[in-house]
Amino acid sequence: MQFCLARSEAEMEANFALREEVFVHEQGVPLELEKDELDELAEHLVLFSGNQPIATARLVEIGDGRGKIGRVVVRRSARGTGVGQTVMRVIEERARQRGMVEVMLDAQLDVIPFYEMLGYRAEGPEFDDAGIIHRRMFRRLPGLAVVAVGGNAVVDGYASIQASVIPIVGLLERGWKVVLTHGNGPQVGASLRRSELARDQVAPLTLDQCVAETQATLGYDFQRALGAEFRARGMQTVAVSLVTQVEVDPQDPAFENPEKPIGPFLLRDAAEARRDEEGWTIVEDAGRGWRRVVPSPEPRRIVELPAMRALAQQDVMMVVAGGGGIPVNDRHEGLPAVIDKDRTAGLLAAQMAADLLLICTAVPKVYIHFGTSQEQALDTITSEQAQTYMQAGHFGAGSMLPKVEAAARFAQRTGARAAITDSTHLVAAAAGREGTQFTRFAFRG
Repeated sequence: MQFCLARSEAEMEANFALREEVFVHEQGVPLELEKDELDELAEHLVLFSGNQPIATARLVEIGDGRGKIGRVVVRRSARGTGVGQTVMRVIEERARQRGMVEVMLDAQLDVIPFYEMLGYRAEGPEFDDAGIIHRRMFRRLPGLAVVAVGGNAVVDGYASIQASVIPIVGLLERGWKVVLTHGNGPQVGASLRRSELARDQVAPLTLDQCVAETQATLGYDFQRALGAEFRARGMQTVAVSLVTQVEVDPQDPAFENPEKPIGPFLLRDAAEARRDEEGWTIVEDAGRGWRRVVPSPEPRRIVELPAMRALAQQDVMMVVAGGGGIPVNDRHEGLPAVIDKDRTAGLLAAQMAADLLLICTAVPKVYIHFGTSQEQALDTITSEQAQTYMQAGHFGAGSMLPKVEAAARFAQRTGARAAITDSTHLVAAAAGREGTQFTRFAFRG
């Protein structure tokens, strides 16, 4: 499927034909009312499957940085597939590109919950339009961005955290609401190392406790750095961090095949003793010694999500789900595992109905044939194209693969945009100008 802004006569005819099919023949709107004077002023977005229109929406600029979205329709055969949500995310993206800071629409009463899920709020009384009761709804732009920063980006301590928050605060200055999540691999390793060295004197920390400990310490450092940057820019925003639990399935296949190395390198005898005493799974790691390996299951549910949704309505920037979250079962008991932070970032963005998932890494774009003479940077790809590249083995399992997987999955699941880039290009990537952009469907024309 492909989107286009209808410009040709054939594209406009397809647009109007689909609207007539839905509004006139399905809903009983008089034909003479279906088209109106705004059609001449509007941009018309159409999603095609081959030559057949599947969905459409229009956008009209109404002044003072505001736009009106209307005539949102999805062909009956495509309903229930997420196409409606995708159309809304793409037409909102067009409004951002045109510099609009607020959009409005007139919603039929039965679809108000759908628009509320996308961040719209209803205001004013109900009214009749073409024999159907509506209510006006509004949404501020640009919307909500979930930003994921890698643990290696903050490995040098507070100074690196200070540097990492500068472009993130730049997003806030441009109107974005931001939820920040971060990696903690090096920090969890250090926590486990300290616990290992002191195990003869104090009770060692469990792995889930180490994840919680690093969430708290890194969250505190991010709060400090963000607060200082807010004050320097005269902003009233408050930063808060949440120790975050993430439910996983104890029957996840990862528990039968632990592969994630953690903690210090040990001599073989010491590692085997821990295996025998505590049930560790151990492997030899690149000839540098023996290490414990643990499962890395899929995240299923973010326990503190209701609190996050409530805080998102305030002038608060959250730091959440550090290190992918503390893995717990459905009774919220900690499990000896680690969750990939990019997978959790994608789940978080989807469950928060975010408009954008930004994954910050060490390179400005995603590359295929990386490190070879055929190296090629990717500018914009669909989730389907990303899947093809993943299956071809273009991305390293411990580095770029989980990032691409999370970005593609988010775009496919929500219809919203994802981007992968470095900190230098983070703000431009949020605007769609830099990084590798991920979308559900391609845009033609």
